[in-house]
Amino acid sequence: MQESVKSSRVNCAEKTESVPTPHKNTNKPSKIYLADQIAEQYGHKVVRLPTYHCIFNPIELIWEITKNYYNRHIGRDGGGIELLNMSQEALQTATAEVWQNAITHTEDEISI
Repeated sequence: MQESVKSSRVNCAEKTESVPTPHKNTNKPSKIYLADQIAEQYGHKVVRLPTYHCIFNPIELIWEITKNYYNRHIGRDGGGIELLNMSQEALQTATAEVWQNAITHTEDEISI
């Protein structure tokens, strides 16, 4: 930020603190889904999980495991087809046993 101000030839102190900007959608009402309304008519309540959260979504835990494998081994080989092979190798780390462990972990977290 300071660089853009200085490039505009405006003087600013070196130790200027950044001030957090308020969220634009602070007063935005929650989304209303038709499926939720229908469920409520029949006496049900829809509970939504936090998106992209590995504690409640086993697929996110699996994705994290495969990305970590890929990141640990990136640069081991060249580029191009080797990167494609590395991504396939990373996906193959998600074995049935790893999936079962992820599901069990999720169930344990939910039942606490």
